[in-house]
Amino acid sequence: MIVSWGRPVSFNSGNSSTSTVITANSWTECVTSCWNSLYCVLAWSSIDSCVLYDFGTVLEGEKLDSSSNSKVAMKIGSTGATCPSPSFELTSVEVVINDPFLEYTEFRYSITLANGQWSFLYNVTRSCPPTWTKFRRPDTEFCLKVIGSTDIFFTQGQVQGLCINSKGMLAGLESDEERNFATEEAHVINIQDTYLGNMFYISGDRKTTCS
Repeated sequence: MIVSWGRPVSFNSGNSSTSTVITANSWTECVTSCWNSLYCVLAWSSIDSCVLYDFGTVLEGEKLDSSSNSKVAMKIGSTGATCPSPSFELTSVEVVINDPFLEYTEFRYSITLANGQWSFLYNVTRSCPPTWTKFRRPDTEFCLKVIGSTDIFFTQGQVQGLCINSKGMLAGLESDEERNFATEEAHVINIQDTYLGNMFYISGDRKTTCS
């Protein structure tokens, strides 16, 4: 953690509602709370308050002097005894957050000090597990995989269970690119047996009018 006199001044939502106010008996406890919180990037204390800011929330901070009685602690992800010099004025510090529950997602942020202002930049990189393929959707990125067998017939419930065991969910297809991918993957499974075709489940329930 890097500790300095200062305060956060710019937020992703345009105000400080993206923060979390906690009860801390001391500044050390405030800083420790941020350090122990996986996504916390900055702790701020003024007078008797302790405010924590998570990844993506704070955009800028202002460097102050001791008369402000306002402190910030920024997480730089280092456990060493040597701090960036001089307070990373010349180069930015990059930090990577690895969430054990999101093993294929990397949360990276940088902190740069210039002209008395700290700037926070954020980036999220998502990858897919082996044998899965990533597709871009309007609001997110999506990993797809076609699961099939030449000698086993699955019910919809069994397929949903297979998806859950793979840390996924039964999904639909939202673009020509995804449909072409699913068709090609299904064809690879189909040519391994003697059937003229195979059926695969996607999300949703068939209407009775289609029976």
